[in-house]
Amino acid sequence: PVCPTPAGVLVISQARNVLFQAGRIRDIIEEEKHSMSGTFKLGVLPTIAPYLLPRFFPQLMKKYPQLDIRVVEMKTDVIKSALRTGEIDAGIVAGLSDMDEFDRVPLFYEPFHVYVSRESELFGREVIRTSDLSGEQLWLLDEGHCFRDQLVRFCQLKAAKASQMAYHLGSMETFMRMVEGGRGITFIPGLAVLQLSEA
Repeated sequence: PVCPTPAGVLVISQARNVLFQAGRIRDIIEEEKHSMSGTFKLGVLPTIAPYLLPRFFPQLMKKYPQLDIRVVEMKTDVIKSALRTGEIDAGIVAGLSDMDEFDRVPLFYEPFHVYVSRESELFGREVIRTSDLSGEQLWLLDEGHCFRDQLVRFCQLKAAKASQMAYHLGSMETFMRMVEGGRGITFIPGLAVLQLSEA
């Protein structure tokens, strides 16, 4: 079993708070329960879907058996385009920037957490500052992922260089395993941290 550090206990507590806030998804749907039949098409970021959907999707299916929910993993730009064309009914994205043309409801806020390879010289530090990071050390998802864009802004990187081991699409889980096998570091969302603590 994994025993969290004192800082890890705080991280887990914050991640639980994120989950509580994610329960607002159910509340929003509850408000519309009288019209819950037919097909509902939902676009979700691939960096969010595996952590968020299992936490509310089964309850929705049980509560609204007449509702045919179809989920598609999409990047933010594809979600925006699909909303414009009516291909999907709603989307779950990270952040609300550049979404002014759509009705928006914040579902939850989640922190970023540093994910460090055991081979990195930063492994084991209680505190890692953005000034400790360089573009070469920091492993990021491929361009076009909003999660990458948020991290570049957060870390104030002038030019985020692709790491030697470029990662182009797929799951956050695969990306985390790649970081573990190398000497890099990355950031992961709070929901992913909670899943790690439950494993």
